Amino acid sequence: MTVKANYRLNMVTNRFTGLGESELTEGFYIRQAGTEFRRQWVQVAYRAGEFSTYEASLQRYDLEFEKANEQTVRDRVFYLCNDENEAIGTATAWFHQEQKQLGRLHFVALMDKYQGKGLIRPLLEATLSKLQQLHEDYWLTTQPRSMKGIKLYLDYGFLPVVENEEDNRVWKHLFNKLGRNWTPGQSRTLSSVRHPDGALSGGYFITGPENSDDLSD
Repeated sequence: MTVKANYRLNMVTNRFTGLGESELTEGFYIRQAGTEFRRQWVQVAYRAGEFSTYEASLQRYDLEFEKANEQTVRDRVFYLCNDENEAIGTATAWFHQEQKQLGRLHFVALMDKYQGKGLIRPLLEATLSKLQQLHEDYWLTTQPRSMKGIKLYLDYGFLPVVENEEDNRVWKHLFNKLGRNWTPGQSRTLSSVRHPDGALSGGYFITGPENSDDLSD
């Protein structure tokens, strides 16, 4: 079966599972964004392979965060740092731009050489805990190529969103690759995140126009 690696997928939940179960490896720590958060975010996203050039990473930061209140960015952007105080990973407890009551797990990135060391889960849990403090419903976008990330999101309670037959086909394929059972009706039943703008149509969660993420594990 052929699946486009950058096909946009949505996941939603109104209840996280598994928070607080991961311990951070000694020599690493998590902090919220500080005074140089723009430079640090751009560097981490670029060095994690999210963008092909530093300039592209800079442009994406400005697109996403330039108009945001500075204190909001500081409160919601998290960095994973090593014992040299270098930011090596990032995740953001953001929100839907049109429906701000809807929390969004946004821009999860970790530098390649630190992947596979059990570091991403503590970073995600800190970010999801912040979302839990600020919102009641939660959303993210991802892509089929982010298989490790999708597995993590499922573990934390996120559920697939199916808006059309292609979504159903892609999710069925991904669940098979992950060794999980997929039933065609489960998203219609489970992804019932409700909010005031009529975004739930026929039982399916409908998102507004957003840029998709390349969320890496």
